Amino acid sequence: MKRLKTTSDFRAMLLVDELREEGILARIDSNTNSGLSAGFGTTGMAQVFINEADFTKAEIILAAFMERMGQEDD
Repeated sequence: MKRLKTTSDFRAMLLVDELREEGILARIDSNTNSGLSAGFGTTGMAQVFINEADFTKAEIILAAFMERMGQEDD
């Protein structure tokens, strides 16, 4: 799998939903998911991964997503 985007947990979930609606399987890796599994929670950034074969289509979806969502706060 190839990393498409690193973003907030919330935006990652929204992006993955949009990718899945377009038939692209996506996976989220995040500190929050790891922390909850270990028994404590953290908030932070998440990475969205997709299959390399879907990367070009996913970049187009990502560009439209980022335009709608606006700039991220660093």
